[in-house]
Amino acid sequence: MATTNVPGELLAANASKAPPQRSTWGLFQLSLFWIATNFHWAAIPLIILPSQVRVLLFQHHPAGLAGAALADYVKSAAPGTLALVVGPGLLTALIANPLFGYLSDRTRLGWGRRKPYIIGGTLVNIVGIGVMAFAPNIAVLIVGLVVTQLANNAAAAPFHALLPDLVPESQRGRASGYMGLGQMIGTILGATLPGIVFGVNAQQVIDGAQTVGQYNGTLVLAYGFTAAFILALALWTVLTVQERPLSERNDMPTAAGIALGRNMVRDVAVTLGAIGVAIAATVGVMALLHVDLGGEIAQNVLILPAVVVGSLGVAKAFDFRPRQHSDFAWVLVTRAFVTMGIYTVLSFLQLYLKYVTFNGVANAPKAEDAAGIFIDIVIVMAAVSTAFAGTLSDRFGRKRMVYL
Repeated sequence: MATTNVPGELLAANASKAPPQRSTWGLFQLSLFWIATNFHWAAIPLIILPSQVRVLLFQHHPAGLAGAALADYVKSAAPGTLALVVGPGLLTALIANPLFGYLSDRTRLGWGRRKPYIIGGTLVNIVGIGVMAFAPNIAVLIVGLVVTQLANNAAAAPFHALLPDLVPESQRGRASGYMGLGQMIGTILGATLPGIVFGVNAQQVIDGAQTVGQYNGTLVLAYGFTAAFILALALWTVLTVQERPLSERNDMPTAAGIALGRNMVRDVAVTLGAIGVAIAATVGVMALLHVDLGGEIAQNVLILPAVVVGSLGVAKAFDFRPRQHSDFAWVLVTRAFVTMGIYTVLSFLQLYLKYVTFNGVANAPKAEDAAGIFIDIVIVMAAVSTAFAGTLSDRFGRKRMVYL
């Protein structure tokens, strides 16, 4: 696959003007869509999805199961099924995030180069949320989440570029602080509202205290609020934030640069094809070995070659050279492991609380509420530690604080 760096001589030679100073409100304004995005990703994968997966398993259980046997089936099948649901969406995000960030860098519209992606991605995101809200089975739920991941990353990656586009270097520390505050606000709201306020509660369905129709009503309410919230703040951002005119930028590629960038799109398409081939080859090998492709372990194993091929393809498409850019490579790898550790816990937190922490506990709180409260506590403690860590890192150095 060809590399896709745009050489310096292909960039327009405009004189660059530094962005003007922004007011406190102007800085916080850039964080509003980030509040909605973090609400979205706290509410859906951490609270709503684990609950919804349990109810769908309850609805589509093997024949002959009832009562305690059915509850045990849901308990045993939920972790593997949840992993199967979120895996394809995460693989989509792996490609979509850098792809749409790259494309927005090379967009030359008078309306802006970030805002078209923010509003367009948000509108498609809402379509994906709608598919998930009314998903009749696991397969449709996976499709809805893939659409949601693709569209949300199409909006979020260009949105992140607004900060360096519009904030002068002297204010970027404050702006990043507001972004961090927005992340915490969005995560706390997203972890709290679906279960505690909107009443999403899978266990009531399994216990027979609530019908599936009643549960779906709470689900639609939670998904609907998420869609409305992210649309409202996307519109606010698009209508109130003014991007810099093209004449003030010196990093806009010429037509030749845009043509060169098409190679990157081709490389991504080749990567997607390679992922399909990897999955097909894995299915073939498993069939030859007489592995039950309907089993939960087998279904999740299918994701592994796709992740490996996708990661290598993205690295190649975006010309990632760890030997030449070792500092960036170390940041990327270490952050990947930290993120993996966090989401290995958070993605299955609700199921862990339900089936391990509260197993056999009388009058235990519902898992959706407990997971939300747990995440809220983590975020509050993170806010405290972040404040101290930032001050200490300015004094003693960032690497020492990372090691500590």
